[in-house]
Amino acid sequence: MGCQQLKQSHWCHQTSIEPPEPLSFPGSMTEELGRLSGQKPLILKLEEQIAQADPVDCQALSEDKSALLWQRKIILGNQSPWLLGYTLASPSDKSPQLKALQNMGDSPLGNKLFASDDVWRQTYEIGLVGSEDNLWKRVKHWLPELNYPLWGRRSIFSFHGKPVLIYEIFLPTCPGINYPA
Repeated sequence: MGCQQLKQSHWCHQTSIEPPEPLSFPGSMTEELGRLSGQKPLILKLEEQIAQADPVDCQALSEDKSALLWQRKIILGNQSPWLLGYTLASPSDKSPQLKALQNMGDSPLGNKLFASDDVWRQTYEIGLVGSEDNLWKRVKHWLPELNYPLWGRRSIFSFHGKPVLIYEIFLPTCPGINYPA
């Protein structure tokens, strides 16, 4: 399955390569990586801010193209980094339903998303993310040593009726993901 290269979505590039099986896992990626590794996933690095977002992300969240969005970037892993997660949503002062997500501190997001019956994944896309893609340009300062395409997944969730956009970039040391040496 390649990235569904929608006209307004330029986060990844298309590929005919079959993605690794974990990318199609429908539940919490935090739980799946814990199962695959036999280790508890931890947040190794965290950055949160409310800032102007990419217009494509604003459109995906049905926000004005110049909206200020809550943005959370994390590195998830255990002793080595497994996944870069990048989450965007309306700030909780505009959408109080999102306050629980935006006050999680260093807890993995998957634990909260999949703990409620009022949360569901609306869509997801899988593709390769490389230096020519918008997403890479926004997170490259977190991946300075990597200069080749990585598998990624883009999901839109409904969290108590509010959209949440999540990007996951699977790093070379991620359990269940094999990249050429």
